[in-house]
Amino acid sequence: MTGKTTVQELAADAAAMIGAGEVVCFPTESFYGLAIDIESEDAISRMKTIKAREGKPVALIASDIAQARMAVNFTGAALRVAEHFWPGPLTLVAPATDLVPSICKNEEGLVGIRVSTHSVANAIASLVGKPITATSANLSGRPPCVTVAQVKQQLDDAVRYVDGGVLQGGAPSTVAMIDNDRLIVLREGAITAKQLGDFHG
Repeated sequence: MTGKTTVQELAADAAAMIGAGEVVCFPTESFYGLAIDIESEDAISRMKTIKAREGKPVALIASDIAQARMAVNFTGAALRVAEHFWPGPLTLVAPATDLVPSICKNEEGLVGIRVSTHSVANAIASLVGKPITATSANLSGRPPCVTVAQVKQQLDDAVRYVDGGVLQGGAPSTVAMIDNDRLIVLREGAITAKQLGDFHG
């Protein structure tokens, strides 16, 4: 996209394209991601083809905790962790609701979700009215991208683009889940296991 400068303009364009069934490259707090309408079977199929990725679940981004609960069933302990660390680079894995398609879930019916600190990502999810996918905008096995130009080298015209400039990159989100009140860190990232442990006890 060109000519759009404000968060709301960028988000409105992205939300419109997602609503039309497009696969949209959008900025997050670290790398560019791919967003689709999770209730569009055609968009789901095209994203799988674009990513050349099979068998791995796809995480989601929500605009806030209330929207996240459209997609996941949180325990009380998980909700407390979410309230403390969101918005932030923490993906919480929890049982998915019926809204979530199979591409996003693992074999146990769990899905990862986070509330992004990036204003555009957050606004897109808000305007779409439900969580969006947040899989990295790159071919499976290739490096994640911090510019739209890098994404285009891999995905070309297979997706639509929302240019949020050069992103900060760095560590990905930390992935964690709470099982029987026990916090399990599945992937340590921007939030350390110690930070999570210190809060959760």
